[in-house]
Amino acid sequence: PVSYRALFGWIAAALGRPAPLPSLPARPLQAAARAIDRVGRVWGPLALEGLTRALTSELYYSSARAERELGWSHRPAREAVDEAVRWYRDRA
Repeated sequence: PVSYRALFGWIAAALGRPAPLPSLPARPLQAAARAIDRVGRVWGPLALEGLTRALTSELYYSSARAERELGWSHRPAREAVDEAVRWYRDRA
């Protein structure tokens, strides 16, 4: 399991950027996103509440299906982040 904070920290490090901002409490963040979405209905859809809810939830994913059906094998997530950043930079 990797938190979004850790993941974004790894991405920032791979990009040579500063670490992300400090974490904010989930409930006030979700309430603010809900309020912004309500105001946003006047200007157009923003859908921040759903995104905020996902980013403040503990979500876990399994690679079991990819391993079973595609023969894929996992490796440390940090290595995958570093390789992905290199891949995007090579194609920029």
